[in-house]
Amino acid sequence: MSTPEDPNTEQLDALPGCGLAAYTLLLAGLGLVGLVGMLASMYAVAMSNAPKAPAPLVGGHETPVWALSPMRKARIVAVDEVPLAFHDQSDWGDASVACALMDDRLVKVDNEVGTMLTYAEISVVEHEGDELTGHTIHAVGPDQTITCTFRAQEGGGKMLRQLQSEVNQAKTTP
Repeated sequence: MSTPEDPNTEQLDALPGCGLAAYTLLLAGLGLVGLVGMLASMYAVAMSNAPKAPAPLVGGHETPVWALSPMRKARIVAVDEVPLAFHDQSDWGDASVACALMDDRLVKVDNEVGTMLTYAEISVVEHEGDELTGHTIHAVGPDQTITCTFRAQEGGGKMLRQLQSEVNQAKTTP
C-alpha cells in the first residue's frame, strides 16, 4: 500500500535552509573575536617597550640578581657581592645605568662602562635638588666624579645620607 505524499513536502525541500547562513555567521563571529584578540595582543606588545615607572632606591637584599649583571660585566662588582643600596636610573628599567653603595665603595655603571670610588677617596659629596624635584648626587674623588641621579620620590635623600655616613666613617676609621 502506498501512502499519499504530502503536497507541502516539495515546497519545504525547495526553500533554502538556515544552516549554511547560521554556520557562516558563526565563523564570521569567531573570526572577528580572533581579529580583536590579535589587535589587543599587538597593542600590548607595542606598549611593553614603553619606559618603566621610576625605580626607587632598594636595599641590597631586595636587588634583583639580573639588575647587578651590568655591574658584573663592567667588573666593578664581584659575583658574590651584595650592595648596601642600589638604584636603577635607566629609562627602561634594565639597570644599564645604575649606582650602588657597596661595603667599601660607590660604584656606577653607564652602558657597560663602570666607575668606582672608595669611600676614603671621596673628598666631598655634593647634591642638588630635593625629594619633590629629584636629587643629583656628586661624589668627588681625586681624579673622577661619580654622579647619581634620582627622579622625584626615588629615595635620593636616603642615598645621600647613607653615602655621607659611609664617607665620614671611612675618614674617621684608620
